[in-house]
Amino acid sequence: MKVQRFSKAKAKRVFRSRKRQVGDLTDSASKHIDRHIFRRLTNFADVGRFIMAWVLLLVVLIAGVVYQSRGLAQYHLSTQPTEGGIMSEGIVGTFANPNPLFASSTVDLSVSRLVFNSILAYDGTGNLATDLASSVQRSDNGLVYTIGLRQGVLWQDGKEFTSSDVVYTYKAIQNPDTRSPYNVSWQGVVVEAVDNYTVTFTLQSPLNSFPLSLTNGIVPAHLLENT
Repeated sequence: MKVQRFSKAKAKRVFRSRKRQVGDLTDSASKHIDRHIFRRLTNFADVGRFIMAWVLLLVVLIAGVVYQSRGLAQYHLSTQPTEGGIMSEGIVGTFANPNPLFASSTVDLSVSRLVFNSILAYDGTGNLATDLASSVQRSDNGLVYTIGLRQGVLWQDGKEFTSSDVVYTYKAIQNPDTRSPYNVSWQGVVVEAVDNYTVTFTLQSPLNSFPLSLTNGIVPAHLLENT
């Protein structure tokens, strides 16, 4: 009877002990699940919200850049003049004189054309185009060229450009005292001012290449006519 009672008491103690162990394991498992799963799920939600916020910010920035690029495209994708700055041009040779009455070398002509405008000039394709001229007419016999000049063109001192500047320039070239290298090619050409904005060139004989002679710079008569 004692042995049987002892066995039952021992079995009860073992059962209670195992029951406590199972309870402890259950509590421990619950704590681990809560710590490593449910709490991390909450962290995942916070991280997700953080990532979504950055993604939205990135989308807004990209949209802003695209909108700004489209809005400014008409400005930075077109060639437009700007005031100020420094222009550098590389030339081969020795620079001597930019005065269009004397400039004859490649270097001098390059500098002269940067400073002085001419009746006609070469465009970007190498063809003749009007510069100070507004129109060019050739007579039927090829002897008279009538040049209409642009109005409203000013010299650097504010004096208006007129036909007197053109007449002075070519008469100065024709003057032997000037010693212009272009003197010979302009001998026999009569230069006359019809009005303030019209000039005629009368040749002794037809010359198809004469317009090429109108690409030299024009100088201001009001500053040089007494020189």
